[in-house]
Amino acid sequence: MALFTLPSKTRCGWQAQIAEADILTRGRLECGLGRGHAWLFGPSNVLLEESRPRYDEAIEILIEAWTKDKMSYQGKFYKVKDLTVVPKPVQKPHPPLYTGGTSDITYQMAGERGWGLFVPPLLPWGVLEKPLGIYKKACAEQGHKPNIV
Repeated sequence: MALFTLPSKTRCGWQAQIAEADILTRGRLECGLGRGHAWLFGPSNVLLEESRPRYDEAIEILIEAWTKDKMSYQGKFYKVKDLTVVPKPVQKPHPPLYTGGTSDITYQMAGERGWGLFVPPLLPWGVLEKPLGIYKKACAEQGHKPNIV
Protein backbone atom coordinates (compact mmCIF):
# COMPACT_ATOMS: atom_id res chain seq x y z
CA MET A 1 0.00 0.00 0.00
CA ALA A 2 1.34 3.41 -0.93
CA LEU A 3 -0.14 6.79 -0.02
CA PHE A 4 0.40 9.93 -2.06
CA THR A 5 -0.69 13.34 -0.79
CA LEU A 6 -1.65 14.85 -4.13
CA PRO A 7 -2.18 18.56 -3.41
CA SER A 8 1.38 18.90 -2.11
CA LYS A 9 2.81 17.61 -5.38
CA THR A 10 3.68 20.58 -7.55
CA ARG A 11 5.19 18.69 -10.46
CA CYS A 12 4.05 15.72 -12.44
CA GLY A 13 5.98 12.52 -11.97
CA TRP A 14 3.90 10.76 -9.35
CA GLN A 15 1.96 8.99 -12.12
CA ALA A 16 5.11 7.15 -13.18
CA GLN A 17 6.22 6.58 -9.57
CA ILE A 18 2.95 4.83 -8.78
CA ALA A 19 3.14 2.82 -12.03
CA GLU A 20 6.72 1.79 -11.17
CA ALA A 21 5.59 0.59 -7.74
CA ASP A 22 2.84 -1.44 -9.43
CA ILE A 23 5.42 -3.00 -11.76
CA LEU A 24 7.85 -3.76 -8.91
CA THR A 25 5.06 -5.47 -6.93
CA ARG A 26 4.00 -7.42 -10.04
CA GLY A 27 0.59 -5.83 -10.08
CA ARG A 28 -0.13 -6.05 -6.36
CA LEU A 29 0.01 -2.36 -5.48
CA GLU A 30 -2.94 -0.80 -3.70
CA CYS A 31 -2.62 2.97 -3.80
CA GLY A 32 -3.98 5.57 -1.41
CA LEU A 33 -4.56 9.11 -2.67
CA GLY A 34 -5.07 11.78 -0.06
CA ARG A 35 -5.46 15.54 0.36
CA GLY A 36 -3.25 15.62 3.42
CA HIS A 37 -3.47 17.24 6.83
CA ALA A 38 -3.48 20.97 7.49
CA TRP A 39 0.09 20.93 8.83
CA LEU A 40 1.42 19.70 5.44
CA PHE A 41 0.40 22.72 3.43
CA GLY A 42 2.60 25.42 4.94
CA PRO A 43 5.89 23.62 4.20
CA SER A 44 4.73 22.76 0.67
CA ASN A 45 3.67 26.36 -0.12
CA VAL A 46 0.14 25.21 -0.96
CA LEU A 47 -2.85 26.97 0.61
CA LEU A 48 -5.15 24.72 2.60
CA GLU A 49 -8.16 26.23 0.79
CA GLU A 50 -6.69 24.95 -2.49
CA SER A 51 -6.34 21.36 -1.30
CA ARG A 52 -9.70 20.07 -2.59
CA PRO A 53 -9.53 21.58 -6.10
CA ARG A 54 -5.85 20.61 -6.42
CA TYR A 55 -6.69 17.08 -5.33
CA ASP A 56 -9.53 16.85 -7.87
CA GLU A 57 -7.32 18.11 -10.69
CA ALA A 58 -4.48 15.78 -9.74
CA ILE A 59 -6.82 12.78 -9.82
CA GLU A 60 -8.05 13.73 -13.30
CA ILE A 61 -4.46 13.94 -14.54
CA LEU A 62 -3.48 10.70 -12.84
CA ILE A 63 -6.29 8.65 -14.36
CA GLU A 64 -5.81 10.13 -17.83
CA ALA A 65 -2.04 9.61 -17.71
CA TRP A 66 -2.52 5.94 -16.88
CA THR A 67 -5.26 5.26 -19.42
CA LYS A 68 -4.17 7.30 -22.45
CA ASP A 69 -1.02 7.18 -24.54
CA LYS A 70 -0.80 10.97 -24.62
CA MET A 71 -2.81 13.55 -22.71
CA SER A 72 -3.14 17.28 -22.15
CA TYR A 73 -4.76 19.05 -19.24
CA GLN A 74 -5.57 22.71 -18.65
CA GLY A 75 -6.70 23.31 -15.10
CA LYS A 76 -6.43 26.11 -12.60
CA PHE A 77 -3.46 24.54 -10.78
CA TYR A 78 -1.99 22.03 -13.20
CA LYS A 79 -1.26 22.42 -16.88
CA VAL A 80 0.32 19.76 -19.05
CA LYS A 81 0.53 19.47 -22.81
CA ASP A 82 1.10 16.32 -24.80
CA LEU A 83 2.18 14.38 -21.73
CA THR A 84 3.20 10.77 -22.23
CA VAL A 85 3.66 8.83 -19.01
CA VAL A 86 5.73 5.70 -19.02
CA PRO A 87 5.71 3.20 -17.62
CA LYS A 88 2.03 2.36 -17.31
CA PRO A 89 0.72 0.35 -14.35
CA VAL A 90 0.47 -3.43 -14.67
CA GLN A 91 -3.10 -3.41 -13.34
CA LYS A 92 -5.68 -2.10 -15.78
CA PRO A 93 -6.93 0.50 -15.93
CA HIS A 94 -4.83 1.26 -12.83
CA PRO A 95 -4.08 -0.12 -9.35
CA PRO A 96 -6.94 -0.20 -6.85
CA LEU A 97 -7.31 3.25 -5.34
CA TYR A 98 -8.14 4.21 -1.76
CA THR A 99 -8.69 7.44 0.09
CA GLY A 100 -9.47 8.51 3.60
CA GLY A 101 -10.58 11.56 5.45
CA THR A 102 -13.32 13.06 7.52
CA SER A 103 -15.42 15.09 5.08
CA ASP A 104 -18.71 13.83 3.64
CA ILE A 105 -17.60 14.88 0.15
CA THR A 106 -14.60 12.54 0.40
CA TYR A 107 -16.81 9.59 1.36
CA GLN A 108 -19.23 10.44 -1.47
CA MET A 109 -16.42 10.72 -4.05
CA ALA A 110 -14.80 7.44 -2.96
CA GLY A 111 -18.09 5.58 -3.25
CA GLU A 112 -18.93 7.08 -6.64
CA ARG A 113 -15.52 6.13 -8.03
CA GLY A 114 -15.48 2.67 -6.49
CA TRP A 115 -12.41 3.41 -4.38
CA GLY A 116 -11.56 1.74 -1.12
CA LEU A 117 -11.82 3.80 2.04
CA PHE A 118 -9.37 4.23 4.92
CA VAL A 119 -11.32 4.83 8.12
CA PRO A 120 -9.75 7.19 10.68
CA PRO A 121 -8.58 4.78 13.39
CA LEU A 122 -9.45 6.70 16.54
CA LEU A 123 -12.97 7.90 15.79
CA PRO A 124 -15.88 6.27 17.66
CA TRP A 125 -18.55 4.42 15.70
CA GLY A 126 -21.13 7.15 16.34
CA VAL A 127 -18.97 9.64 14.42
CA LEU A 128 -18.27 7.21 11.55
CA GLU A 129 -21.78 5.87 11.06
CA LYS A 130 -23.09 8.76 8.91
CA PRO A 131 -20.03 9.12 6.62
CA LEU A 132 -19.80 5.36 6.12
CA GLY A 133 -23.49 5.38 5.20
CA ILE A 134 -22.76 8.05 2.58
CA TYR A 135 -19.92 5.91 1.20
CA LYS A 136 -21.97 2.70 1.10
CA LYS A 137 -24.93 4.45 -0.55
CA ALA A 138 -22.69 6.03 -3.21
CA CYS A 139 -21.08 2.64 -3.88
CA ALA A 140 -24.48 0.99 -4.27
CA GLU A 141 -25.77 3.71 -6.60
CA GLN A 142 -22.78 3.24 -8.90
CA GLY A 143 -22.70 -0.56 -8.68
CA HIS A 144 -19.49 -0.74 -6.62
CA LYS A 145 -18.75 -3.01 -3.68
CA PRO A 146 -17.68 -1.08 -0.55
CA ASN A 147 -14.09 -1.71 0.52
CA ILE A 148 -13.53 -0.30 4.00
CA VAL A 149 -10.08 -0.59 5.57
